[in-house]
Amino acid sequence: RHLLLHEAGFPPDPSPGYWEPAFGCPQSQFQPPAQDLSCADRIFRGVLNQTLDNPPGKVYVYSDISFVTMGYVVGQIVYRNRLAVP
Repeated sequence: RHLLLHEAGFPPDPSPGYWEPAFGCPQSQFQPPAQDLSCADRIFRGVLNQTLDNPPGKVYVYSDISFVTMGYVVGQIVYRNRLAVP
């Protein structure tokens, strides 16, 4: 719920941003970066290491990290329940 309402406590964007060369994704060299899954592992590790700026449920902050996290949550639910269509 907090992820969907942008009240999970995450900052607006990760630091460094996914699009910045310091993040280390090869696609960062392109403007705009190509949308592929080549940096999915790096992004996942970044989400796991992300610190919160606010307590969950207390402050509304539009955060890309909330929806990246939601993608991983939904992906796990689909995978564990074998809901993907071949």
